[in-house]
Amino acid sequence: MKKTVLIISATLLVTFVAFFVWKSTCNSSCDYNNKMSVVCEFSCASNDVEPSKIIAQSKAKIGDYTKCPISGVVFNVTEESSKISYEGKSAFTCCATCAQIFNQSPAEYVSNIN
Repeated sequence: MKKTVLIISATLLVTFVAFFVWKSTCNSSCDYNNKMSVVCEFSCASNDVEPSKIIAQSKAKIGDYTKCPISGVVFNVTEESSKISYEGKSAFTCCATCAQIFNQSPAEYVSNIN
């Protein structure tokens, strides 16, 4: 029982820390999906990337690090990365789920494409 409580407490702590780290890297114009931010932080995000190596979405290509316009996590663009477009803007997403979320309501996230 004690071990279970400890594991749950540690998981909650890591989740809250990840959220606040993500939130601190966001400027006032960000409008990311909070649920996907937490999920992608643990599944598709690249950790410890120097800020100088993060490329704007509009210039990102395979091999670059950029921010997902849905989750806000930094990820490495690969050949498998999903690509989205809306009103002449295009971007990569960190995962297919983020691409689906974008395609369901692109106007909500298009301002995150830089």
